[in-house]
Amino acid sequence: METMRKKPHICCTCHRELDPSSDAVVYLGWGDRHDGHPGVGWVAALCAPTPAQVAGGGSPCVQSARDWADQENIDLVPSDYEAWCGE
Repeated sequence: METMRKKPHICCTCHRELDPSSDAVVYLGWGDRHDGHPGVGWVAALCAPTPAQVAGGGSPCVQSARDWADQENIDLVPSDYEAWCGE
């Protein structure tokens, strides 16, 4: 049986390709699922803050996503990709 290749994780703010096994990644989810699985409907991958950014207010990529969500009246919740995939 052929193994399915997962789509690359791309930061939805800066569009950098992220490797979940070696890069620090933040996943934020929102909305309801339509396929009957538990969990959120959408999950965005974002560059996690570096140690220096944590001390200085956080990741600009995460902040940009939160600003967008605030403008759209969307509640973001921390999530993880595996749960979103139903794993």
